[in-house]
Amino acid sequence: MAAYSFTVSQTFALGTHRVVVTSTNLQVYLSSTDELVYNQSYANGIGIRCSSNDFQIGTLTAPQMLTKTVSYSSKKARIWIEEVNNANKVIGADTHDDPSVYNTYNLNQCPVQLSKSGSNAYMKCPCEGSPCANGCYTYGS
Repeated sequence: MAAYSFTVSQTFALGTHRVVVTSTNLQVYLSSTDELVYNQSYANGIGIRCSSNDFQIGTLTAPQMLTKTVSYSSKKARIWIEEVNNANKVIGADTHDDPSVYNTYNLNQCPVQLSKSGSNAYMKCPCEGSPCANGCYTYGS
């Protein structure tokens, strides 16, 4: 088990909300009305995770992080949330239409911090073991 702390500041039920990750912001919409209820830049880091089918936003602190980069200099780059009952995922790729290059984190197994510098977005989760790894992360389809 990775050593980390996660402090929840907001919780949204995925059954009634839709989560969008733009190239700069994390956004949450009320599904029934499409009203934007949360909109925050992740440039300085935002932690996300899921507990059951609740999407939680907060602060992630870990001594070491497994880091994957998504380069928004590519027109096909994207980070998105895929809702799967009790196995919700955040996925990032420089080429969103090629599953063989997906960086996928199971948000029900570990928290992820999104951050950004310049045209690069970073997806980070707590390290487990040495070398740094985490069972919630998979690469490719």
